[in-house]
Amino acid sequence: MQHFTNVVRDQIEDAALAAQLQMAPREVLFSGIDPTAWGMIADMGNKNFQLGADVNWLNTTERIADGSVPFVRWLENAARQTRITRPVQSTVFMKFNDDLAQRTSGQPAIPSPQDLPEMKEAVILEDDIMPFSFLLAGNRAGRSVAQLKVPELKNGLPRTTDSGVPLLHRGTGWLLTPERVITNHHVVKAREGAEQPTDSDLRLQAEATKVRFDFDSEGLEGEVVNSVALEAWNSKLDYAVLRLAKPVDRPGLARTEEIFEKSGSYRAVNIIQHPDGGHKQIAIRNNLVTSTNDNEVRYFTDTRRGSSGSPVFDDQWRVVALHRGSTLVTGVQFQGKSVAYVNVGTQIAAIHADLRMHYAGLWERINA
Repeated sequence: MQHFTNVVRDQIEDAALAAQLQMAPREVLFSGIDPTAWGMIADMGNKNFQLGADVNWLNTTERIADGSVPFVRWLENAARQTRITRPVQSTVFMKFNDDLAQRTSGQPAIPSPQDLPEMKEAVILEDDIMPFSFLLAGNRAGRSVAQLKVPELKNGLPRTTDSGVPLLHRGTGWLLTPERVITNHHVVKAREGAEQPTDSDLRLQAEATKVRFDFDSEGLEGEVVNSVALEAWNSKLDYAVLRLAKPVDRPGLARTEEIFEKSGSYRAVNIIQHPDGGHKQIAIRNNLVTSTNDNEVRYFTDTRRGSSGSPVFDDQWRVVALHRGSTLVTGVQFQGKSVAYVNVGTQIAAIHADLRMHYAGLWERINA
């Protein structure tokens, strides 16, 4: 299996050589990637040859034991190292980083790009001052957001790396009630691209999911709770509801009942997430909504792979959407620059409507 064709792989290596990344310490480019995984790459005894060997390993390594895709992090590190001194090469790395991160996240196909309204300069004149209680309320909401680790199964058995380590997929989820977590269907699907698990494997993967609360910084263990059942899902709306082995001592998040609409030229959303499968982080800057409809909310709020399933909050810390990924756009500008992508989430009101229609008993228990 290769992430990129040989032509693209050569483009990445050529950009790295042009940026003289072969002279950089390998630890810098492999920062954030488990050293026991990339430590298996043969020592080539030559910096140019070593770079080629590293790129080959990255391109053919689907995932490592912690569930991450190492080529995604390597490309991100390469872009960061070259952003100022080699902007042309940095653009190449970020282009392929975005492409690979989106493909390996497993997010379902999104309708073809559509023109969205250009952001107006007038938004700069809006008053962004918030009461201090905004931070306190956000901290309380964050207690109900968790990192998810989902095993990839086939015919009920774990899929593994070439070295025999079980494959894990990572995402974010949050509490509907103290006993139920919602995330994306594609997180529980634990597959890349269009590949689909059987219903049996989907259920088994959900039942084997580990839900980790309070992973607020690296080194913290947090509270890990097992999921025991997949209670509801819809692949088109991209949601799944998991039942935990026991209720946790933390509340379900407040949610809006009405369709969330972009009103005027300025409306913000905030996302608490576990980007790259790491510790909990928050995006509360560059977070304007660009468009809404009955099923979607689109926004500039930053996310990364692993953020799928995160709650998208309004400024009252009510969940308005379930973050699911990003989509290509044309004709959209933000802060005076054209953007190729905006992030997208499913309206929580649309998910509520689907639960009421297809899972009436569960909907009553959620709102009991």
